[in-house]
Amino acid sequence: MEKIKNRKKLHDYIEKFQISNFFSEDISDYMDYMVLYHFVRNEYIFQSGETFSYFYFFLEGKAKIYQTLSNGKRLLLCFYENFNILGEVELFNSNSFTTNAQAIDDVYCIGIPRNKVREFLLDDPIFLKNISCLLAEKLSRITLNSSINQLYPLKNKLAGYISKTSYLINEENRPHFIFKENLSEIAELLGTSYRHLIRTLDQFCNQNILSKKKKYYEITDENQLKHLAMDLYK
Repeated sequence: MEKIKNRKKLHDYIEKFQISNFFSEDISDYMDYMVLYHFVRNEYIFQSGETFSYFYFFLEGKAKIYQTLSNGKRLLLCFYENFNILGEVELFNSNSFTTNAQAIDDVYCIGIPRNKVREFLLDDPIFLKNISCLLAEKLSRITLNSSINQLYPLKNKLAGYISKTSYLINEENRPHFIFKENLSEIAELLGTSYRHLIRTLDQFCNQNILSKKKKYYEITDENQLKHLAMDLYK
């Protein structure tokens, strides 16, 4: 995590995403409390059980949100790719985060300390209305994704997951997208067995959708992968 001490860049993000519309008061009243953060690939924005210290505006990048269950298993909830918020649930009823947010690629967030949000914003009707709308959208998306995890075949869920988490590398002057993650963790997130996951990855390789390398899978047929993904986890 990198704290970016660049007031102009912070102001540019505020203007770009019209964050001032989130508040009843002039945003200059809150600028001194706002911190711009940068998270790199695989870095956690926060983890379940970690002290809830910041409420975040998610600005740019891509992240996956998942829950750790009481038996230690993990369940995928949703992906973040567009402007959103993080920490709105904990803002009202918890002093620690209840989910995990992990960056898939470079992520930029604006953080506001929890105590400042609770002190100044919980009586702000505009702020409460905005986070309520975003919370309703998130709940709808999580409900849909839970249905996907239960009802869709693994090949579709896995294709959707790979589409969201693959990234571009330039190896030997050849740009290509790769998929490189812990397969045991993916099996948990998608609610399947490790053996079934491996069989499905092998099927993708046999169909020339993926090509298995030493340390990762290369995407060799992006169109076929997107067809299988069916816009899941959108």
